[in-house]
Amino acid sequence: MQQEWEQKLTALQQQNEAQQALLERERQYQALTAYKNRRIQEDQDELMPELLDFITGNTEEEIESSISTIKERTAAIVGGIQQSLGQQPQRVRGVSPTGATPSGPLENVTEQQTLTSADIARMSMEEYAQIRGRLMEAASATRRR
Repeated sequence: MQQEWEQKLTALQQQNEAQQALLERERQYQALTAYKNRRIQEDQDELMPELLDFITGNTEEEIESSISTIKERTAAIVGGIQQSLGQQPQRVRGVSPTGATPSGPLENVTEQQTLTSADIARMSMEEYAQIRGRLMEAASATRRR
């Protein structure tokens, strides 16, 4: 009977020690989380909110190191954005005051070219693609006559 009681007492002591260890670990976790949140709050002006998830650590020193890294990255990102915004945008050319000028490739073509079916068959696809629009236009004009 006494051996049974000693076993129960030992089991209760082990349970109590496990609960104490769990409680102590939870206190450490809560303290570290509170420290991390406090430090983020203190330096929030120097930290991009999108990068806060990358602040990690198992000790206060690791959290401080992580915060320093995120501060550097935030400064680099903000600096890059400011630099690109600081550059003057190139001026876009407006409409010509003298009116519109020809803009398509066919408006500048002045010669008339007559192609035979053999010429068309010998063309490479690139050559055909370049003059396809004129050929189609000429073919539809011929059908309308």
